[in-house]
Amino acid sequence: MDLPPQVRSNSSVTMEEAYLQPGSAITMTTPLPGKLPSTMQTLNSRDSAIVLSDPSITGNEMANNAIRQQKLKKAVAFVALQTGLFLSSVDSTIVSTCLPRIGSDFQEFAIAAWVANSYILTFDSFQPLFSKLNDIFGRKWTMITGLCILIFGSLLCGLANSMIMLIVCRAIAGIGSAAVLSAVSVITFEMAPLEKRGNYQGIMNSVNAFAAVVGPLIGGGFTDGLTWRWCFYINLPIGGLCVIILIFFLDTPVPETNLVAKLKRIDYVGTILTLTLSILFLLALNFGGQMYSWNSPMVLVPLVISFALIGVLALYECKWAWDPILPPHLFMNRSILAVLCVNWWSGITFFVMVYYLPLYFQVVFGDSAMWSGIRLIPMQVFVCVGSTSAGYVISKFKNYRPFLWAGCSILTVCIGLVSLFGVGTDFGEIYGITIIAGLTSGFIFSSTILSLQASSKPQDISVVTGLGDFARLLGSAVGIAMASTVLNSRLSQNLPAVVPPEYVEMITKSSHFVRNGLPEQYLPAVLLVYADALRWIWYIMVPVTAISFIASLLVENYNLHKPGEKISEMDNNQDTKETQSRRSWTEKMQGWYPRIKSTTPLFNKKTHIDRSSSARLTDITGVNEDQMQRQGRRNNTTMNEAYLISLPKEMMRSTSGFPTSGRSFYLALGALDPAYLPFKSQGSAANGSSGTRSYPHTPPTMCAYALKISNPDWL
Repeated sequence: MDLPPQVRSNSSVTMEEAYLQPGSAITMTTPLPGKLPSTMQTLNSRDSAIVLSDPSITGNEMANNAIRQQKLKKAVAFVALQTGLFLSSVDSTIVSTCLPRIGSDFQEFAIAAWVANSYILTFDSFQPLFSKLNDIFGRKWTMITGLCILIFGSLLCGLANSMIMLIVCRAIAGIGSAAVLSAVSVITFEMAPLEKRGNYQGIMNSVNAFAAVVGPLIGGGFTDGLTWRWCFYINLPIGGLCVIILIFFLDTPVPETNLVAKLKRIDYVGTILTLTLSILFLLALNFGGQMYSWNSPMVLVPLVISFALIGVLALYECKWAWDPILPPHLFMNRSILAVLCVNWWSGITFFVMVYYLPLYFQVVFGDSAMWSGIRLIPMQVFVCVGSTSAGYVISKFKNYRPFLWAGCSILTVCIGLVSLFGVGTDFGEIYGITIIAGLTSGFIFSSTILSLQASSKPQDISVVTGLGDFARLLGSAVGIAMASTVLNSRLSQNLPAVVPPEYVEMITKSSHFVRNGLPEQYLPAVLLVYADALRWIWYIMVPVTAISFIASLLVENYNLHKPGEKISEMDNNQDTKETQSRRSWTEKMQGWYPRIKSTTPLFNKKTHIDRSSSARLTDITGVNEDQMQRQGRRNNTTMNEAYLISLPKEMMRSTSGFPTSGRSFYLALGALDPAYLPFKSQGSAANGSSGTRSYPHTPPTMCAYALKISNPDWL
């Protein structure tokens, strides 16, 4: 069978179906949102132009060569993505061992901790924004922009000539790292089908855990061997190489709209509100119990304002935001809310372990800062093992809930056992318990991200992934603040009974003083008090982790093959292929829409969307129900017209082949995806066999007719 020299497809072309003549080419446009094909089966637009220079090469050989090239590009891009993630993760821990030298060089010990805090502040706060920008500007350019910001911030950090300049530049680097984490998470997961993403999640968690282990070691090595400035300069050559590789090797769908249209999509008010409340909340947590008491106005005022802004943000996003930075419909999904709670509460526990187990090793056992970090390596290694193994098993058996339940329940038991740690605890017990805790934490990391993505629609993947990271990071900040408050409270309460008053403040302000400055005769009693204070932290963490287990029980089981579809729904409605092939095209359309009767309008007079009837159109176009409702209210139109106003005209025209004005709009819409419209009657599409003038002039029948004449394979 001969085809024209150039075959064009509006979504993708499978190589098995392409019959090629020597010198022919395949050209494809970017797939629509929600219809991104697997790279193992299709070719993207970036690899579309394939020209045979040797007439002896067959179509199958050319297809195999193209697939091999695509696999190679994908592998190179994947390595660059994980390298960028490694830089982002290392940058958050590399300064932990060089802060004393930085404070000494600038003679600013009092504010040296803000070199780390400013980075964490912006890194956490900008997660929701970049999750949304992934959808607006595309994942690739968000990733590259984030790397460039990280490189620029690192360069300024290395050139800093004052502590204030270093703190500000670290905040800039934190913004870049937020973009990198947000983009890497989404791009990595979209490289594979949902049911196989657990394997990729395991790799990402391994990269993060490895960065957490080697970051302090790299920082200490640069500080002792060269200068602390190389902790930041090292990002320049590696990050620059990643940018170059990603520009040429990374292929991701790019929204086909101009810059003005993209800028209009940004939720500026929602972004400002989100950033403001996040920064105020994190500032209050950093101030409380350290720089100021918890009842100080410097702590209470930011806390009160941040909580008030939550209400303002919720009201604005629900009523007025056109393209919300935090889509309200996500928070109406029970599974998504439950997983966000799991991320929040388990994030509190995990990061308290990461921060306060080294403190236990340093004070109670007298370890150095570096050696206390080395003792955590077994736990971090088993975080990787747990995440990778859970991802593999989930990919094989297509069920994430058992790992979520097991992770949360066993972690609760482990935290209870950690509360038994004291002055004379054997290291074998410590390693055994922390290894199990790390393993189960890995279970939680893999299962939560897969649960979030399975519970949401394809167009919400980026936002919901960012929300998961945001919840965990905010939880970590809350957990560290809680633990610090409990520790200082218990020390202040019990130390006066065992040491003179002048030593109480020194011990509470510096754990280093316990082993380097405290008279020997007071050491045994102080160690007992310190171990007891740390034990109370774990007492608080036990119910916190138990809450995450309770939340995990509310997570529903969604289909890993079809995001947003519950397993029960799939099982109840699934038909065999043979049965479907025997049904007429009219019956198929009615089967896609079982809830809508022939006399039921798609939208009522109040322009309220029937969410079930708009689901498939939302999957195809990426325009969600919240946008449609607002557009209908603004223009006082029917929702059919609201869809016409909101859908990208270029996409409709290029995809459907029909004009997008007047009644022809329904033809275009029907060719895009007719399943969202109710069907009127069995014979309504049979009034004409060709042309565009013989169809009935009612919207449902027009869509049915558009389907019939535009793509019979759908019927």
